[in-house]
This record gives sequence, C-alpha cells and structure tokens, in this order.
Amino acid sequence: MPRPGVDDYAFVIWGTAPTGTRRVVARFEGGAVRAAVFRVRSRLADRLRERPFTLWVLELPLKAACSAVTVRLDPLGTQAGRQARPTLCRRVARE
Repeated sequence: MPRPGVDDYAFVIWGTAPTGTRRVVARFEGGAVRAAVFRVRSRLADRLRERPFTLWVLELPLKAACSAVTVRLDPLGTQAGRQARPTLCRRVARE
C-alpha cells in the first residue's frame, strides 16, 4: 500500500489522458492540487501495445474525500467529476 508523502494526505487519484495533456489540476471544496504528469512515449507504448498517452497521479488531503472533486486536463480543458467518498470521509471525521 502506498504511504502518503505528506501528513494528512492519503487520498490518491490517478488516470490516463491524451498525449497533449500538460497539466492536470484537481479542485475540491477548500483547495486545488496539481498532479504529477508523465508522458508515455511511442517506444514504451508500443511495448504495451498501446498508443502514446499521458499518465497522471495526484494526492489530495483527506478532507477532500468529503466533497466532490473536479479534475481538469489542460490544454484540452476536459473535466471529470468525482463524487465524495463517504467511507474515507468518515475516517477523516474520526481523526
């Protein structure tokens, strides 16, 4: 299991995106977090029998689990919403 890199952070979201994606930002009630973005180029993608793509990962504060999270991929402007995570939110409330 991955260990959080910063105290009070343990809510990880990751995904894939088209190769043109340069920045991924997640917004939630109370803040925003920028993702680490990695390009998977043709050489590796070919080995995976895939087309080139972008992989992104971000770690949000636990309190973000109690609200909806919107992830925006730039420069495409694509957005994806994620609902609150009740189980994780209850854990935050206990701490």
